Amino acid sequence: MTWYNVITDFSTLLGVAIILNLILLNFNITAYNWWISFVTITFILFLNVYLLLFFPFIEQQTQSSIYVDSTSLVFILLSVFITWLCYIWIHDDENNYFDNLVLSVILLCLINIFSTTNILYFFIFFEFSAIPLILLIGIKGPSFRKTKAVYYFFGYTVLGSCFLLLSIILIFIQYQTVNIFEIKLIDNWYHQTLIWIGFIIAFSIKTPVMPFHLWLLEAHVEAPTIGSVLLAAIFLKVGSFGFIRFCLELLPQITNYYSPVLKVIFLLSTFVSTISVIYQLDIKRIIAYSSIAHMNFSTFVLFLNAPFVSKGAVLSFLAHGLASSGLFFFCR
Repeated sequence: MTWYNVITDFSTLLGVAIILNLILLNFNITAYNWWISFVTITFILFLNVYLLLFFPFIEQQTQSSIYVDSTSLVFILLSVFITWLCYIWIHDDENNYFDNLVLSVILLCLINIFSTTNILYFFIFFEFSAIPLILLIGIKGPSFRKTKAVYYFFGYTVLGSCFLLLSIILIFIQYQTVNIFEIKLIDNWYHQTLIWIGFIIAFSIKTPVMPFHLWLLEAHVEAPTIGSVLLAAIFLKVGSFGFIRFCLELLPQITNYYSPVLKVIFLLSTFVSTISVIYQLDIKRIIAYSSIAHMNFSTFVLFLNAPFVSKGAVLSFLAHGLASSGLFFFCR
């Protein structure tokens, strides 16, 4: 059994669960929706743990667009575990069928984001994963300011999408492929720099790096509990994963050349967000600013270019996902 087969099975199981939930909703049957989703995600979670304990993990590159290494495996496990906790959290909600669909669709997108080698597929799931969360904030947000949060979230997402799409178009024009393992880098510094800038801006918005952080503050404050948990624990990691996969691994020379500039930006963002925490009164904004500080410092460590540093940064991202999700669960 390979992780290629496992990821394919995960996506298939989630797709079947989503279809079953939609069929039941069509017939106004909502009593079994939560159980279908919860059993599916529980099976996926325990299968993950079982495979890690009893099967050796081997990084295997395939001819398809699916590839799982140790980095993507950490993010996939984090996504599955946090989503499982969210299912437990919404169990007592009588109208949780919408939350079930949101969680299933988001997890399906995230598993494909963290396991694809096709940059176009990454872009599609990268954008589509934001739609359920925007709907969740807009429909179940607790206050009248949720409309502003939705606009901010949507606007910054579209802005990052434009730069990411431009980079993908440049890659296809230059290399005639969108698979990261098939790209043979041509010694064209100008084109590589343009591609790199698009990636940096797109993933800086997702991380987020100041001054692209305003959407996160509004979204955290106005989102329901599971929305805040998903944002802090998983969605911010999409930007981190993008830095690793498409900047450090795909464009290492450009990244090393400009890394001093990036490190200054990440340190300044860490410092400013840390100071900003002191002046906040809303508990969610406090956690949001602390999340920005934690993510920016971890990303700073990621670009230090020292041995084993990237693994330490990934563990720091994992720690942030667990800690921030726990804080948002407790500050309901």
